[in-house]
Amino acid sequence: MKTHIYILFIFLLIQQNLFSQSFDEKGIGIQYYGENLTRLGIKINYETPIFRKSINTSANSDNRFLKKQRIYILNSTVTTYRHKGLHYGLIVMPELIKRTIFPSGFKIENILGIGYHRSFLTDPTFISDGNGGFKKVPLAGQNSALIFTGFNLGYDMRMKEKSPYSFFIGGGLYFRYPHNSLVLPGITFNMGFCRHFSFKKQSNE
Repeated sequence: MKTHIYILFIFLLIQQNLFSQSFDEKGIGIQYYGENLTRLGIKINYETPIFRKSINTSANSDNRFLKKQRIYILNSTVTTYRHKGLHYGLIVMPELIKRTIFPSGFKIENILGIGYHRSFLTDPTFISDGNGGFKKVPLAGQNSALIFTGFNLGYDMRMKEKSPYSFFIGGGLYFRYPHNSLVLPGITFNMGFCRHFSFKKQSNE
């Protein structure tokens, strides 16, 4: 288990360093995470933009073209949640996000992620010690791979207000394998905010 976590941690660090010079508008976010809607959790993310494109949309009353921003982002996430009476969950997952920000500040995000899921059983687990007795299994649980696809809708305050914050709400669908040798599907709900660093106010001119 420790080996898996170390490998994923190193991978996430490499991913961010590879693109560390891409833009100066990285961000860190925190959000409520609902696994299957009711299992309460928290998700923390660190995002690094890797590609940006400005697209003219329409002209305003001053005959200036308004631009929407399309940004591709590498997003490193760590999530934990509680399945009451059964287990605690830990998810470490890099995500690729396609973010579209309109001149009004409204934004749409499409998300795809592949990561690692670890469950920790809440009740003590014992196995036979081979001598007619039993021994406790430390940190009993299960390792599995997780694929996630989802979306967010939100508002980016950099477009209109001189503020480095954005807010969002969204959800998605995941598949986890193995789960007792089966594929386990599920849905998620999330809402939160992101604080963008060294931000520059977006221009619509």
